[in-house]
Amino acid sequence: MKIRAAVVSALAVLGSTVALASPAQAAYTCGANEVCLYQDWGLHGSVKVFRDLTPGNGITDFRFYYYTNSANLNDSISSIYNRSAHPVWVFEDGNYNSQHPERVAMKINAGQALDFNIHTKMPNDTVSSIGMDK
Repeated sequence: MKIRAAVVSALAVLGSTVALASPAQAAYTCGANEVCLYQDWGLHGSVKVFRDLTPGNGITDFRFYYYTNSANLNDSISSIYNRSAHPVWVFEDGNYNSQHPERVAMKINAGQALDFNIHTKMPNDTVSSIGMDK
């Protein structure tokens, strides 16, 4: 009887451990009129959502912005989804590359989603600012 009680007790502990394990965090689904920047490829991982970008403005320096997991946004973006009605430009350098115009800039059209990688003009983990077309 003691062996059976030990087995039942062990199974109960194992079952409670399995029940406490959390599933992988679901990716944020970028909504209408949002520009979503993801830490991982495939629109996955932690996200920074911009809802207040308007034509002619943007974010000049990502060093002061953070993902939902508190990681810094600067030079860490792997994918983007532009659900706004206007194209946005992403820049390799802060302040829209104004100090270094030779640096890379890339246009992301309205409705476009993409991963930054060796096949895109903007390499992975290099975006430092964003601006919306007028």
